[in-house]
Amino acid sequence: YLQMKLDEGSGQIDGQFLCGPFAPRRLSSLSSRELQEARLAMSDDVQSQRLLEAYLDRTFAGWREDHQQGAGARSASPPDAGGMSKDEAYQVLGLEPGAKPDAIQTAHRRLMSNIHPDKGGSSYLGAKVNLAREILMKLHG
Repeated sequence: YLQMKLDEGSGQIDGQFLCGPFAPRRLSSLSSRELQEARLAMSDDVQSQRLLEAYLDRTFAGWREDHQQGAGARSASPPDAGGMSKDEAYQVLGLEPGAKPDAIQTAHRRLMSNIHPDKGGSSYLGAKVNLAREILMKLHG
């Protein structure tokens, strides 16, 4: 449903709907209510829902309290390890395949400084960045 982009320098995230009732609009052009409607419309795609929830967490703090219908605990769970390939891990960290451990650690620190949950970022995105680092570091033993 979504194509998302993280600006590594600023930590800003935005995206575009690829299908569904709000395609081809950008997330930043929609209200909190519209984004919550879109979230409900993608009930068949948990990964897209989690990405949209991460965007809502970052952009509309408190949306969960306003729309408390059981989504809180489920949506805050981290991504599963089986769902990320090493190619996706390289993409998440913005690295070329074959990157060395030093580059992996540097990319991880740079991204986490912008999206860490303690700094107003998303638990879901933080978990994705951590998972990407774990996967790539395991390649190097």
